Amino acid sequence: MKESGQEQRRRGGRPRARATSHASPPAPKSRKSSARAIAKKEAEFRRAFDQAAIGMALVGLDGAWLRVNPALCQIVGYSEQELLATNFQSITHPEDLSADLNFVGQMVCGEIRSYQMEKRYLHKAKHVVWVLLSVSLVYGEDGKPLFFFSQIQDISERRRIEEALQDSDKKFQALLDNSPNMIFLKDVEGRYLLVNKEFERALKVRQEQIRGKKDEEVFPREQAIAFRANDLQVLKIGIPVEFEEVARQEDGLHTSIVHKFPLFDASGKIYATGGIVTDISERKRAEEDLRHREEEHRRLIENVPEVVWKADERGKVFFISEEIERVFGYSVTEVYQQGERLWFGRMHPEDRERVQEAYSTLFNEDRPFDVEYRIQHRDGRWMWWHDRAGSVAGGLGERVAVGLVAELAYGQ
Repeated sequence: MKESGQEQRRRGGRPRARATSHASPPAPKSRKSSARAIAKKEAEFRRAFDQAAIGMALVGLDGAWLRVNPALCQIVGYSEQELLATNFQSITHPEDLSADLNFVGQMVCGEIRSYQMEKRYLHKAKHVVWVLLSVSLVYGEDGKPLFFFSQIQDISERRRIEEALQDSDKKFQALLDNSPNMIFLKDVEGRYLLVNKEFERALKVRQEQIRGKKDEEVFPREQAIAFRANDLQVLKIGIPVEFEEVARQEDGLHTSIVHKFPLFDASGKIYATGGIVTDISERKRAEEDLRHREEEHRRLIENVPEVVWKADERGKVFFISEEIERVFGYSVTEVYQQGERLWFGRMHPEDRERVQEAYSTLFNEDRPFDVEYRIQHRDGRWMWWHDRAGSVAGGLGERVAVGLVAELAYGQ
């Protein structure tokens, strides 16, 4: 039994096939819409490309500039026409070209998909421009590379600041390493951040060995506790403080004056403590030796029956033994206060000129001072003194007289 044409249309016969064939090709209106969308996207890309704040470029596989934006022209100083007539190789610094071309070769061979490097361009005005270059490779529908897409950021100012900081760091390190004092920095936890050459020399330790360590890892426990206590005091009060500290070195214990100070960050918070160490071990030993000598000298003078004295070239006494009060009637303090006025003032007028001449000869001709003269006791009595002295070098290089006075007799 034959089906009607209407039944065939309902069941999917030829009439439906003809309807399907009419609907499959795109209408002319759809093609125009797609073209407009593509054109719109291309226009948006061109605007984004041209108005970008950083340099952008399309670069041929041979390095020729295919398209550049105004930001790139401003970075290198060339106009768009000037750049399009050349290639990136011609404005790349010779020292950076090899590395750049090596990356390009790896991309073309498929070894890497993109690369980034800091490099130098040669500006039209004959100066160097540092840039951060980011490059990717654009492929066609057939999978073959078409051109490079490059983004270029001017980092000249950043590089200038970095170089200035590096130069400053070198100067700072040179200052540290040429200082005769030990210098160190520690963080707030007491870990060493930095030490100078003198620190390394004195403690026989290298910077990389001590960095990150605390005092208890370097010094005996008792010393480390003392050092940390002083650090904590500086951290607490936030001002420089000087301490006397003792540290063991290879040749024994060393005493030092340590000037410790806080370091503040931009927010005003302490982030580290610094220390400048002045070794006073030799001075301390010299002071101790001097104390011993002075004590021996004092005991010696106390057991000498004569009056021991020291005076400058004018006759001003700056040391005299306490025996003077028994012999002369004047205390040590009075002799110091009145000096040569008391000595020559109480001297017999007939002897004064002779004694003054002999005292001058002691300094001018380096001849011993050895005289006998009369001098009046505080109670008014006249007595004879035998006074002997020699000249020696004083503490500041000047000559001083050191003498002994012995009482000979009393007179009227």
